[in-house]
Amino acid sequence: MIACIYRVSIVLLLSSRLFSYTILSPNQDKLPLELTDQAQQEELNFEINSLDQNMNYMLVIETVDINNFDELGLVINGITVTPPPELFSATGKQRGFVWIKDELITGNNELQFTFSNSRNGSDKGFWLTKAEIWVGQKQALIEKYDEKYNELYGNRLVYRNEEPVFSESYSFDNMLNFKDTGWQNISGVNTVVSSGSNKYLQLYSINNPSEVKINCFSRDTVLEGRFNILYSAPHSHFEISLRHNIDSNHVYKVSLIYDTSEKRWELIDGWLKEKLRNSSSLDIQSNKWYDFKVVIDKINILFYIDGSLVLESKSLRNTNYGGIVFGASGAIVNIDDLSYEGNDKHLKNYKMFCFENSAMGDMNRVNNELILHVGSSYLSSDDEGLTWNGTDIFDSLGSKSSKNILNLNSGRLLAMFNVKQPNNLRKLGVKISNDEGSSWSDIIWVNQAPKKHKVMNSKISQISNGRIFINPGTQYDEAVGGVTTYYSDDDGLTWTKSNVLDRSTTNGFNLQEAQVVELNNGQVRLVARSDMGRLLYADSSDGGATWSTDINIMPIISPMNAFNVRRDDNTNEIFLFWTYSDPDAWPHPALPRERLALAKTEDDMETWQYLMTVDDFQGLPWRFNDLGMYVDESYIFPMVNLMIGDRWIRPKDLMVYRVPREGIEGFEKFPPLRNNRYSKVLFMYDFEEFDLDQNIKAAPYKVNDKKGKGFHGRTEGELGFAEGSSSSSGSVALHLNGNGNGIVIRNHDFDTRGTLLNYFNIESESPFFISAVFRTNKHSSGGTDNSGALVARDVGPGESSWWTRIRNGVLQFFVSDTDGNTVKVEGTTNVSDNKWHEVVFAKDIADYKFVIILDGKLEAQQDNTLKSDVELNANVVIGHFNEDNRIFQGYIDEVLVSKADYKNYISLYSGDLNKDGIVDIRDLVIMASNWGD
Repeated sequence: MIACIYRVSIVLLLSSRLFSYTILSPNQDKLPLELTDQAQQEELNFEINSLDQNMNYMLVIETVDINNFDELGLVINGITVTPPPELFSATGKQRGFVWIKDELITGNNELQFTFSNSRNGSDKGFWLTKAEIWVGQKQALIEKYDEKYNELYGNRLVYRNEEPVFSESYSFDNMLNFKDTGWQNISGVNTVVSSGSNKYLQLYSINNPSEVKINCFSRDTVLEGRFNILYSAPHSHFEISLRHNIDSNHVYKVSLIYDTSEKRWELIDGWLKEKLRNSSSLDIQSNKWYDFKVVIDKINILFYIDGSLVLESKSLRNTNYGGIVFGASGAIVNIDDLSYEGNDKHLKNYKMFCFENSAMGDMNRVNNELILHVGSSYLSSDDEGLTWNGTDIFDSLGSKSSKNILNLNSGRLLAMFNVKQPNNLRKLGVKISNDEGSSWSDIIWVNQAPKKHKVMNSKISQISNGRIFINPGTQYDEAVGGVTTYYSDDDGLTWTKSNVLDRSTTNGFNLQEAQVVELNNGQVRLVARSDMGRLLYADSSDGGATWSTDINIMPIISPMNAFNVRRDDNTNEIFLFWTYSDPDAWPHPALPRERLALAKTEDDMETWQYLMTVDDFQGLPWRFNDLGMYVDESYIFPMVNLMIGDRWIRPKDLMVYRVPREGIEGFEKFPPLRNNRYSKVLFMYDFEEFDLDQNIKAAPYKVNDKKGKGFHGRTEGELGFAEGSSSSSGSVALHLNGNGNGIVIRNHDFDTRGTLLNYFNIESESPFFISAVFRTNKHSSGGTDNSGALVARDVGPGESSWWTRIRNGVLQFFVSDTDGNTVKVEGTTNVSDNKWHEVVFAKDIADYKFVIILDGKLEAQQDNTLKSDVELNANVVIGHFNEDNRIFQGYIDEVLVSKADYKNYISLYSGDLNKDGIVDIRDLVIMASNWGD
């Protein structure tokens, strides 16, 4: 490895008087400096009046094209200095600061900076683009740094009722290198090239793929520009990606990809990693400039070439924030005249720090420094969490605590441990420090006998009279849990157990992972997560020695996920950090875990004010776990442990957010729940991921659920696809030719998430409907043997079942409950006429009937004579019955199953809700997905 050294002398000369906040720039304009492998020396001179010991000096630097901070060395007057931690990842431009300590400043007021480049390889240089000295009081400098950089784009730390809009334009005519513009090189050869007086960005990927990324982080985006495919090999690709995220070995994105051999664009949803839709054939000619425009908004995307709509979708599943990436493979592509507008969060500026490969965390304050317990180590900060450094403050404590360290009212510290025992049991223990963490007592056991206990991070608490609470959860499975409280009145030396709160001791509630908080009136309240879709609480009339078994439901909607609640004794505010997602929107009570939110109450939880969305991982419902929070005088520090990818796999990163308390206005009311993504729709297939006239072979293919709860289907045998019902180009329908194949949702495909097909049972007191768009000229006669099933969940005669079919040319809807009661609804209109029809088979809970709605009109109805649920353990099948009979022949365009009330959609048939020129199931999805409770 070659280390190259650059010496930058900063001379402090006597001149003018310093004010409380001053930025000093070099006298000589020598920036930017390219730090290649060729040694050189440069001097940068700064002038100040005199060295003021009452002031603080901060070096602010900015670099381009550093991958991580290990690649930058910094020495001041011969003393090695830890580089700015905010330079830890490559996102185009990196910015950070270093406090210049008194011992670094010599008597002649001269500073000499030495920057070193230890990157390996001749092409591994980077740029130093800014070096400034900021002078002032420390807190004022921190606030100014926050104001200028961390809240640069619309005060992102404090969300108002509307998200900020950030816009930027990119023209390459005056650029020597695209890296100077806020771009990041991901892979391959990317450079700014000239053609006459014009310059543009070029992706050169003859041998290896080439990718570049705009330094932005947005969800809803308008991106415009032009491109020119100068050269392309067979089956080469040009790609425009939005909402681009890289997580471990996974890439999540929404991509528009042009295949030069297929001569068409593909829309790829990176959350599913599968194709959503193809465009019609479009010949992009070589060495010709084309204008493009992408409009992406929540679940919708529009893509234009030269003003003509090429692709659209209203079914995106990846609705995360992310970057913009241009890529090429086997081609040379030029890009120019880009403009970008989006609700840009720039989360790198918003999040304080990401600690990779770290478990759940906790935070407290010792010796006026913040101490963060992250993974198996501790970090300290003396600048309110802007920078973090390793510390040995808790070395004698070890790394096995449960991430619960509490500052006691007495001035002592208390740390808690979950100590594993045989048979998956645990003993809880504490250690106490009388010297601010320098030494710790031997372990003191909270429970002598091992129990099925576990205390999550950042959960122990102390009230004003000195009583300490530890609240382990006792979980036997997701449906059966409980909370046990231990309390101590002598700073943790002895412990007493209170009563257990679980289903058997309360009024039937499943409480888990609780935390105790003191109200302003002196009452003590225990808050817990639950599988009720709300947070729960229990009160105590004796300071937490015993708890009421009459459990109350809070107005806070939340899946069964961790939360954190903290009281500020100085202001009497209580803050809540939790998952604000709709648990009714997912088949698991602990999901979705997408939106992290912060709220507060000033009236003992009578009312709550929604302060801000801390982060949002929409489209990744398994994204996080283990929430913690530390409330300080000036800042709130929410903490969350991120997972890998889109599944419940081991923890990956600890994210710590830094939220300034001053200026948080909050929302007038809670934002609406995001039930437009899942709502009551169980699944919706539109088959747009397949190609027109495509024929698939025997190997099963995945059929993407576009609107529901993730019930993806799989193809059976050979199937075909053809033009669908929509008049718009590209609509695809499933073609069933009578060979007995179809689409199946198999029960055992979802075993890892429980018996989720119970969602397809028809409950006695709940609505239910099935909708399909179909066309056939078969099944007009021949009775039962020649009937064709549209959607069915059956197990044979005499068993609880439901199915829909066409028999003797008319529609039939059959249901049978577990007691053997049956209802059959039969239409009168001939639908075997080779025309497209849309049918809704529904359970009417208001009029207590089962109905068939055909093309927007009531076709038939029968009284509901069922006495129990329609409950069974069977697959859901499209195109035939589970016994491989009643085989449908024809076309099915779109099919949907929902637990919503069909009467909410009667007005659908007189309105084109999605404004696409036709009234079809897409409009139904809009209604079904947005209809509230």
